[in-house]
Amino acid sequence: GFFPMQKVKLRIIPPVVLNILYVIMNHQVSKELFMFDSKIIHVNDENFVNEVLTSAKPVLVDFWAEWCGPCRRLGPVIEELANEFSDKVKVCKLNVDEARETAIRYNVMSIPTVIVFKNGEVVAQEVGAQGKAHYIEMINTL
Repeated sequence: GFFPMQKVKLRIIPPVVLNILYVIMNHQVSKELFMFDSKIIHVNDENFVNEVLTSAKPVLVDFWAEWCGPCRRLGPVIEELANEFSDKVKVCKLNVDEARETAIRYNVMSIPTVIVFKNGEVVAQEVGAQGKAHYIEMINTL
């Protein structure tokens, strides 16, 4: 009696696991498709100087991480800013887990942190997720 029950249980688990994997993979794919048409530039320790510090345009950099809930909620706002203000400012995202040196250099202790650079200098900085209007104000003061 004991072994047949165990076999039934084992047959029940895999579809659930497969379903979870399917949802995760779908999320990943949809996220990549969403990012495909984006004006956001992903920066890291290697390309930070070229993309941010030597940029002719002011640059808004969102310091974030995959595991950070407020960062993920801020993502769509940053996306909107990139699309709406592309003529005025370059919008970049920097994953602090992948670009630790740069995050340390700019004393990013908590995320999300948004830093605005102009001519290679920090001109504005905001820690914590704010509303879209707040970031628009940061851009408009440039």
